[in-house]
Amino acid sequence: LCHVKGMSNEASKISYILAESSLHSAICRLLEEKIHRLPIMDPTDGNILAIMTQKLLLKFFATFFPNPEDLKILKVSIREAKVGTFDDIKVAKMDMKIIDALNIFVSERVSALPIVDQDHKLIHIYSKFDVINLAAEKSYSYLDVSLKEAISHKTPWFSGVHGCKPSDTVYQVLQRLVKAEVSRLVVTNEHEQVIGVVTVADLLYYLMYHQTGETRKESDTKSTELTGEEENDSEKKATNEATPKDIRNDTQTDS
Repeated sequence: LCHVKGMSNEASKISYILAESSLHSAICRLLEEKIHRLPIMDPTDGNILAIMTQKLLLKFFATFFPNPEDLKILKVSIREAKVGTFDDIKVAKMDMKIIDALNIFVSERVSALPIVDQDHKLIHIYSKFDVINLAAEKSYSYLDVSLKEAISHKTPWFSGVHGCKPSDTVYQVLQRLVKAEVSRLVVTNEHEQVIGVVTVADLLYYLMYHQTGETRKESDTKSTELTGEEENDSEKKATNEATPKDIRNDTQTDS
């Protein structure tokens, strides 16, 4: 599995954060290690107390930060703020086979493919979790069917494709992600053609690093040290002595 995900044995070590750590440290760890979930560990016994996720952190900001709609950095459009990916967007057609979509998820390290028609207009979306559901149902023989047939068996809680426009403000996109409880919005132009994707990770990165002027995509092209508050001496000691028990690390990337 580590080989398939392009990870070395060293990189596949379990990531976690201590209960005493700050939210700032948690966000930095999630973004730098490109993971969606981070176990929160009790330093005294190594047991896992809870799981911190990117979506929970964004919801916390939207819910408890006083008057976020008044923040200047949230009043600009996502296009102006360079929030999201607007080039080399991977898309699929209805006749693409599930196995081909799975290969794109692995090779391109994306988590979803907007499905478009012959005019590049958005009509649906297929994500790697749809493939995971097939595995859970042991439906491996269906990997050669088309996405058109696959989406007809979407889970009952699928609420449709959520999107936005490049002119929408960062705050509007943030609110839409939180209310819809989704990981991404597909960006379309005035003709409903796919031109980009905005993820929860994009929003978190912008909130954390907007002052640097560096986009999340630019940061992915170079190796950077983990930013954020340094652990104090007791945290460091606990990290060395305690080992998380009975957990699995989610090292999925978010496109």
